[in-house]
This record gives sequence, structure tokens and C-alpha cells, in this order.
Amino acid sequence: MPGMKNSDAFWSGLKQRIEENDDANSVRPLRSRRVIVWNLFVSPPLFFLWKYLFTGGVFRGRKGLREAVHASVARFGVAAQCYERNNSDTSALERINSGLNPL
Repeated sequence: MPGMKNSDAFWSGLKQRIEENDDANSVRPLRSRRVIVWNLFVSPPLFFLWKYLFTGGVFRGRKGLREAVHASVARFGVAAQCYERNNSDTSALERINSGLNPL
């Protein structure tokens, strides 16, 4: 089938470009432990305090507390996802495959 040949060429080309990109990105320096600790453990509590105290969450009662907790947990979740994405041992193809087939 002629369509099958084009499809194989597409996927092999994609695989080659991703592997070249991984090779180019592998030489970039790793982030320091200080940045990781800041993003994961210091930034979310400080964001909670800022959101709760300085944006008026104190005056809104439970709703303000809920919003501040939600915002700080969301900030931690984003930082944790970024950490996992940047420090995982999987190749780009494995990440794409796991994104397309979550089970």
C-alpha cells in the first residue's frame, strides 16, 4: 500500500527529529537544587500567605481560605509536573506514547 509507506516515513522522520532534539537538549545544564527546593517547597506556602493575607482572603472567611489553599496547591502541582517532566528518565517518544495512551 502506498499510504503505508508514507506513514512509516513520517513516523521514522518524527522519531529521528525527536532523538536529535533530545541529544541537543541533553547538554543543557541541570537546574540547581536551590531552584528545585524553591519551586517545590518554598514558593507554594509563600504564595498561600500572599493570596490569603495581601489579596483580602482574610476578609472573605472560608471562601478566601479555600481560594488561597487551592491556588497554592495548584502552584505546587505545576512545579511538581515541571520537575517530573524535566528530570524523568524517559525519552521523548515514551513521553508522547504515555500521553496518547494513558492506561
